[in-house]
Amino acid sequence: MLRHRDLATTAIYAKVDSTTLRTIALPWPEAQR
Repeated sequence: MLRHRDLATTAIYAKVDSTTLRTIALPWPEAQR
């Protein structure tokens, strides 16, 4: 998204609360069986 070569560099600018994100994330339609 920010076009950095290393994900760690992007992480400096884009902080993500992974625990909270998991609670609101929707499953991918292809993954449902």
